[in-house]
Amino acid sequence: MSDFLFNPARLTFHVPDLVSGLLLRGKKGAPRGLVGNGDCILLDGALGLVGIADGTDRSPQASRRFLATLAREGAARWARGGPPPGASEFLDLATAVLEQFDYNERTTFLCLVPLERRRFLFLAGGDSLLLQVDPRRNTVSVLNKPNMGFTGRSREIVDFGGLEVGDDELLVLATDGLWDLQGGSGQETLGFLAEALGTGPLEGAPRRLVEERHPAFCPEAGKPYDDMALVLVRPFERGAFPHRVLLGGTDDRMESLYERRLKRKALPDTDLPLPDGSPSFWILPDALEDLRL
Repeated sequence: MSDFLFNPARLTFHVPDLVSGLLLRGKKGAPRGLVGNGDCILLDGALGLVGIADGTDRSPQASRRFLATLAREGAARWARGGPPPGASEFLDLATAVLEQFDYNERTTFLCLVPLERRRFLFLAGGDSLLLQVDPRRNTVSVLNKPNMGFTGRSREIVDFGGLEVGDDELLVLATDGLWDLQGGSGQETLGFLAEALGTGPLEGAPRRLVEERHPAFCPEAGKPYDDMALVLVRPFERGAFPHRVLLGGTDDRMESLYERRLKRKALPDTDLPLPDGSPSFWILPDALEDLRL
């Protein structure tokens, strides 16, 4: 099995040759105090579950609650072994989680679960994006459509389906902060994404993408941009990596604590494995102290 490697200073991560991604906190115009990061990422190696969510400014932790509940209730249902969940079982689980949210806890969600070799189930609510990229042919396909099925508004999964991924293809999960990469049209952004993913290793691809085109790394000081969660996925099977990690979905207190540590240069800018004897479910950046930095 492959390990999970995490850069605390950049909020980037990767599982070698399988998954890589990053989380970026937004800068949304006029100063109004530090707010939490409503974008959230889940990697659950036990279930093979990869998910992103984008909570509203009024409920930034709704994204965390949705993904964490999905992972924990999934682990409880299938902890005793037996056949892994199929498409209908996982849809039932996700629907049960949706039913726990009220109108004021709103978040988008986009999840992938491997069904068998090279086949995935996806389920989506809201305006996050699922893309299928073929770096060899420099092509990208959008697999889902924006909808009003996010939590708090809907208690059913309105967009789901099966998909097959070639060995050389990638799946990209991104919140709507992806559009901050564009210098022109949305189609230009997708073209740039397909071209960029065809160069260099998977591990550094998210960082290359944002540092080349994102306002956070460009000289246009003061330009607002949204939170962004970005995950790149190669075909994999359940159990391909051992850890269960949730990143983001912070409130203002946790985000302030993280920013203070970052400014003091108390967070190493290097990839770190999760230590031996780690908890069964890592929640970051909350648990950075447990990394013994």
